[in-house]
Amino acid sequence: MKAAGQNLLVDYKELHQYKNENGQLRQYIHDITEENGKLNETLCGLLDVLAIPNFREKLFAIADALIGGRPIPTSSGGGGDTSDLRWDGRNSDEDEQSYRRRCMMAAAGIVKSRNKTKGFRR
Repeated sequence: MKAAGQNLLVDYKELHQYKNENGQLRQYIHDITEENGKLNETLCGLLDVLAIPNFREKLFAIADALIGGRPIPTSSGGGGDTSDLRWDGRNSDEDEQSYRRRCMMAAAGIVKSRNKTKGFRR
């Protein structure tokens, strides 16, 4: 009788442990599903932006220039020969990687601001 009681107690502890593991697994699945939804929403927003030919061309031109290290032609307000600004906008003490990162962040900001003002879904 005592051995049967011990077995019942061990079985009850195992059942309780399995219930806890099942609850943790359900929470983990819930978290993954929620993160998947966020990623899906972000991807849809990116695809919406890339569906606009003008934005897509500008974004790919900027990315290509940053990867290849080539300047891209941009229209500006002028400046001419009397301007003391550098042609590429790089700071004098800025290394190549920082310059590329800053340019990409500026391009992303332009695309993001245009996306908000045009009323496209994100």
